[in-house]
Amino acid sequence: TFSVVEDRDHSVPRYERLYKDANWKNKCQRERERETPKTVSRQRNSGCERLYALTKAKQEEGKQRREEIKRSKAPPPPKDFKKMPLSQATAMYERGMIHLIHKEMNLMDVAHEREVNYESVLIPESVQEKSNE
Repeated sequence: TFSVVEDRDHSVPRYERLYKDANWKNKCQRERERETPKTVSRQRNSGCERLYALTKAKQEEGKQRREEIKRSKAPPPPKDFKKMPLSQATAMYERGMIHLIHKEMNLMDVAHEREVNYESVLIPESVQEKSNE
């Protein structure tokens, strides 16, 4: 091969000769690339276009399916709570108290059967019996 540095004597250090040879080769290669015309096709490949057209519909189906799943997993909107009328609130309170009194009465009956002293705060008679004794 032809070298830029033709004198092979040892007056020029070896690393400089190698560096100049590499530069010369790169320069020649760049010139050859400039001389050869590049024929790059900028047109799209028809096979690619056909395959892309097939996947476009599938992409839309997948997107719709993901959105549907997201909607089904979303929590329902919070319910609007309205103020309860006083009559309804009073009736609810009374039902709850009646339930508690029945529960206390059952506990008192079981305690009486087992001869255990049981005092209830809800039923004043048991408190009065305790204070009378």
